[in-house]
Amino acid sequence: MANFGDLGVLLDRLATKTKNVQRGLPLQAAEFGFETNPPDPFSGVPLERQAEWNVLGEFLAYSNPRVQGITQFLLSDVPPVKGKPKRSKAHWFTYQSGLQFSNGVPKPALQAYYMPLLVRPGAIWGQAKFLPDNVPANVVIQHSADGGTTWVDVARTPVNPKGFFSVPAPPTGPGLLRSRVEGLDGLTSLPQGV
Repeated sequence: MANFGDLGVLLDRLATKTKNVQRGLPLQAAEFGFETNPPDPFSGVPLERQAEWNVLGEFLAYSNPRVQGITQFLLSDVPPVKGKPKRSKAHWFTYQSGLQFSNGVPKPALQAYYMPLLVRPGAIWGQAKFLPDNVPANVVIQHSADGGTTWVDVARTPVNPKGFFSVPAPPTGPGLLRSRVEGLDGLTSLPQGV
């Protein structure tokens, strides 16, 4: 994803040189995901890192005007290979990039998938992915100074027709920020430190 913008440039060069494809083709980010440890002790990243990197990848895709879509790979981890020693790399040869473990237990990345939130210096970006297109809604940014016990509303912004939002970071002290859709209090993003 870090050099996804280079793909469009390369395709345009090939289009100019070969005339076999047209310039400006839209891009799709297919099979995007990161394997986790647990369960894969050989190739996985920590669960929190998976959630963080998935959100960052979605932001990079959103920021590239040629990207029309991004697909998560997979919803659920694939069970390990039967018959291989449990502590072997061969046992974990299958894909462990799901948003939930193979037994259906959610990983932190599942919540981050439904409501991605990225807090950057001076700005907050996210999406209420579960909203149908063109449904008017407002996102409330909340701050917690006590590690997540109490939350205070610090900003409010409408979502665009696809559920995305971007808002200047409100001045807050140290703590956590999260987003929630107004009127849907049970659905929030994963909190992020500020």
